[in-house]
Amino acid sequence: MNHPDYRPAQRRQGRRLMHSIEAVNTFSFTILAGNLITLLLLRLGANTTLIGILSAFPFMAFFFMPLAKGSVVKHGLVRTFGRAWTARYLVVIPIVFAPLMVNWNLQSLGVGLVMVSFFLFHAMRGFGLVSISPLYNEISAGKDQGEFLSRKMMVVYGVSILAGILVSLLLGPEAPLERYSLFMAVGIVLGFVGCATIFRVPEPPSAGFGVRTPFREDVRKGLADPAFRTFFVAIAFMFFTANLGRPFQIVYAKQVCHFGDDAAMVLTVVGNLGAIAMGWLCRMVLDRMGAKPMLVLFAVLAALGSLRLMLLAPSGGLTAWFALSAIFFVTTFG
Repeated sequence: MNHPDYRPAQRRQGRRLMHSIEAVNTFSFTILAGNLITLLLLRLGANTTLIGILSAFPFMAFFFMPLAKGSVVKHGLVRTFGRAWTARYLVVIPIVFAPLMVNWNLQSLGVGLVMVSFFLFHAMRGFGLVSISPLYNEISAGKDQGEFLSRKMMVVYGVSILAGILVSLLLGPEAPLERYSLFMAVGIVLGFVGCATIFRVPEPPSAGFGVRTPFREDVRKGLADPAFRTFFVAIAFMFFTANLGRPFQIVYAKQVCHFGDDAAMVLTVVGNLGAIAMGWLCRMVLDRMGAKPMLVLFAVLAALGSLRLMLLAPSGGLTAWFALSAIFFVTTFG
């Protein structure tokens, strides 16, 4: 079924704005939803159970996507995306006050603020995710689609590395908790800057195309396909295995290897280098090998990176640095 397309000038404008949005949003996301949050919870006295629950919130965002399908049809891709992203930075504002709860001996309340704010943050993210994929499909269409998407990946991971380095330098080994509040505030302000840019992206002429069918009808059609059912089960198992130990890597670095806050953030930078290596490898061999072999390779590497923690002995010094750097690199690569 044919549908209207962007004009060339609109597509160029959309691509330029989306690169800017990705840069600002990635910097903000690294601060608000990266390993810095885990470090904050550890400083607030949270146990590993809560950290494990927190790590599930990003995946719970996908359950909120169907609720926004009607909004895409009614308001379009750009406004649905922009409103959801604005809402997610509004609901996460209380997290700024979580580190300050220690001053009033209210650590439990601080942990609660982090958990509730982070859950709402990803719930609102789910409302926006339903519009991002079709929006990128429209903006990236053309003979240079691969080049545009590769550049997007480089922007995301490049900014992630820059953010990780800056945060580790400013954090120090045992930063005062007020500094965490400052980081969170900066992340929220940057998030709102990115949201203002979203609304400037041209609305695709085909906004809502492909999202007009009811959600239950989409599920019924998907599950009726044996190939899709097999793929769904395989992907679910792969993601479960690969992410089993990943949330606790930063905990291991802090509590077992006795890394400081800044050193733990450096490991995040090393992990992002693994993501860049993944992008380079995909660009080189994906067209030759196909998607399925690459998917299996990445899933195995991610699982091995997480399971490797079980074999590490509690140690510090260069041994811990080399071992943890390899784990973070391989896991994020996968």
